[in-house]
Amino acid sequence: MEIKKQIDTVVNAEFDNTYWEYLTKKNSKGFNDSLSEKYGMTVYSHEAYAEDLAKLYAGVTELANKEPKIGEIYQVMDVRVSNSKELQLQLKGFIDASVNLDQEKRFISMIGMSEAEFIESLKTEEGRIKFCLANYHVRIELVFPYVKASLYEGQLSHVKDEFFAQIKNPTNDYIGTITGKNQGGFIINVNGVNGFLPGSLAAANVVRDFDDMIGKVIPVMVEDFLHESNIFVFSYKKYLSFILPTKISNLDLDKKYVGSITGLAKYGIFVEFDELFTGLLHSSKMSN
Repeated sequence: MEIKKQIDTVVNAEFDNTYWEYLTKKNSKGFNDSLSEKYGMTVYSHEAYAEDLAKLYAGVTELANKEPKIGEIYQVMDVRVSNSKELQLQLKGFIDASVNLDQEKRFISMIGMSEAEFIESLKTEEGRIKFCLANYHVRIELVFPYVKASLYEGQLSHVKDEFFAQIKNPTNDYIGTITGKNQGGFIINVNGVNGFLPGSLAAANVVRDFDDMIGKVIPVMVEDFLHESNIFVFSYKKYLSFILPTKISNLDLDKKYVGSITGLAKYGIFVEFDELFTGLLHSSKMSN
């Protein structure tokens, strides 16, 4: 019954308005035309699991319930709170698994919640929907006598795979928190992964006070991966290059901006403004 309810929710045109509200916030592409035409039904979802559910709903029997193996990564499709210390998950491929919350403190911290807040949110329909739409993954830790999984290890592995893909094809930026400093740069936490942020890539201009950077939350992109150190390298400057064309197009010649002086020259001063731009204020444009 739970599977049927989930299928009806995802692929039926007459699904709950609350689900539609969250779905459209995550993905505003509207109808999934290719799946709608392929399976002769109205499909709204563009998620990776949409075709699997559409197949089952349409009576296509090729979707098999495969046996999970230790170490495999699966996407979370549904979640239920079994008790205060355990979750029951349904994974892609219709695999049921349990998660021990005593071993998920790092995952709960990763998503910025306390354990009590996390459990209470999953007890509500709204919280369950948000969780299922967040594209979380688990790693299989045990298959006998029951399937046991780890949210933290699964999400960490999924995020790392995504970061590797971003090195080759940079399309996404991420929010990172600078948690410390080291020789030549900073330690930054991005989606639960600790990485290296070189000082030369940490700001639009030269960083003069490394201590002042600790605790800052900044957008970054994946720059590289250091195999010898097993660590990802992130860059704020790469994010600037990525976002700059859009930001430049939004500049208003009639708007006043507040900036900070970052350098001096014989013909004027350099000013940093709007958090990412550096411009020249010529002496001819200044009062006495």
